[in-house]
Amino acid sequence: EEAAAVLWMRRAAAQFEPEAAYYVGEFHRQGFGGLEQDSAAAAQWYELSASWGFPTANYELGMLYLDDLAEAEAERCFEAAAAQGHLESRNNLAKLRMQRGLCEEAVALWRELAEEEGQADVLYSLGLCHLRGDGVPAPDRAEARRFLNLAEE
Repeated sequence: EEAAAVLWMRRAAAQFEPEAAYYVGEFHRQGFGGLEQDSAAAAQWYELSASWGFPTANYELGMLYLDDLAEAEAERCFEAAAAQGHLESRNNLAKLRMQRGLCEEAVALWRELAEEEGQADVLYSLGLCHLRGDGVPAPDRAEARRFLNLAEE
């Protein structure tokens, strides 16, 4: 059955179906359906899917680049996926910006995400920023507590 799934997804990808190309990439990344695990092949399929407008493919491509410590490429992929509304890519952009010391940019991204989605990991990150004073005018225990409590809910 797995090999049949690979065959059908490849056929759909040959018809320019972006989600099918994404799944063929996933199959290569995971070694599914008799395929060997192959990050390079996965990246090629993700690139194809992303070029056809599938934001999750850009996200997964970014994650592959992060695994290879190619942060500039990962950031490029996350930016492309974020521009298409992919939330986890926006969160990863914020994390990369924080790691590079661009704390205010990271906090701004997390604030946008918190207002739109209220994801626990985003709220937690904002809580830590307020606790440490990263990307905010000054440490603020009350604001940190508020975000951390929201993250727990």
